[in-house]
Amino acid sequence: ESPFSDRITALAFSPDGQSLAVGSGPPSRFGDVTLISLADGSTTQSFGQVHSDSVLALEFSPDGRVLASAGADKMCQLLDINSGERLRSFEGHTHHILGLTWRDDGQLLATASADATIKLWKSESAEQIRTIAGFPKEVTSIRFLGTSPQLVSACADGRIRLYDSDSGKLIRAFSGASEALFGLGVSKDGQRVYAGGQAGEVLYWNVKDAKVLGKFPNKVDGGGDHE
Repeated sequence: ESPFSDRITALAFSPDGQSLAVGSGPPSRFGDVTLISLADGSTTQSFGQVHSDSVLALEFSPDGRVLASAGADKMCQLLDINSGERLRSFEGHTHHILGLTWRDDGQLLATASADATIKLWKSESAEQIRTIAGFPKEVTSIRFLGTSPQLVSACADGRIRLYDSDSGKLIRAFSGASEALFGLGVSKDGQRVYAGGQAGEVLYWNVKDAKVLGKFPNKVDGGGDHE
């Protein structure tokens, strides 16, 4: 019997590589979160129905003690890994929360939403400290760059944008994608940003100058074969 109630909509590895957090739940009914041991596949923690709609994003805190969960119910929840208790709720978005990320010190949490905003929160108090607005479409994914306060986001308009989370100011925009972007990744050293989306390809940029470094698959001229 599956430990998951419905379709799987979000995944996150714990910092120690021992556990996998799984978000599930039927749309418009509830969203639940389960913790699985990677050693044997057993369920080590069931947080239950922590959302009233699908879970769309999960991420562990840097110290691995807390799991952040966000979803289509416009809410972000902080869950205690050991006790399974719900610690805090973050409320303020007006549409689905599509992505979230922790700053390296664990003191700040950022959420990205289909309401075309990014919100920054104090993780200890759930106090909203800043809203970054002005996006033309949904903000689909978000990541802090290493230990810096810089924040990179992907948007359904096909642009990557780099912000200073301390001031909320735009540092630079990354162009080159032809269609909406949904997935976002950052290299461990924080020097490269990767994104993929509607066009069926992954592009990657140099963070310092927003230059496109390449893409894959890289199509050969005149055919569908790939290098």
